[in-house]
Amino acid sequence: MFLYEEMPVDLLMPHFFHLYGQSDILKLKPSLFQHVGIASSLRNKKQQLLDRYYESEKVYIDIADNPPGDVYTSARPFNRYTPDLAYSDHGMFWASSSKVGDHLTIVFYGRHRLSRIIVLSGNSIHHDDRIGAANLEVSERLVEQTRTAISCSPFIKIAEFDDNGSVDVNVDFSLLVQCVRIKITKKRDNYWLLIREIAIWIHKYEVK
Repeated sequence: MFLYEEMPVDLLMPHFFHLYGQSDILKLKPSLFQHVGIASSLRNKKQQLLDRYYESEKVYIDIADNPPGDVYTSARPFNRYTPDLAYSDHGMFWASSSKVGDHLTIVFYGRHRLSRIIVLSGNSIHHDDRIGAANLEVSERLVEQTRTAISCSPFIKIAEFDDNGSVDVNVDFSLLVQCVRIKITKKRDNYWLLIREIAIWIHKYEVK
């Protein structure tokens, strides 16, 4: 890596792999290293960059059930930090623009009796990108689904996010849930939004 002063690392590494005949970059998931800071090697440029597969701050995903489903959002994802990463075992969702009424919605492939939901936002590097005022809501049935949008039966508010941009709530056993929604309710000073983990548990009496 003696050429690190000649070009940025994100350009140097693909060139290095190409010289060794590697046509596609192999990705280790989760990543072992994380980019720190916003300084770019290019003059007068700041670089907002995080490895989306670095998961040092995933806490509950290994013990949660996270029923399979599709994840939608009305917020604008930054680069490839798509909303499904927050619900998966690696990565996070990071949006460069969010506003009142924006949502992240999980639609399960079936209906489930849920026991607990935890959502964590922001991280040690981008603490200000945590969720501000928002509700956690559930719906019992999917009404309509297309490639880009969904409609669920009326949502029921079950919790509000705290000042740390987190929520941890037990869910009423009587509810058969198919949709889970995070909905922003008040304007935020910071338009960036980072959700690093969504963990959902199915009620033990449903698990076979």
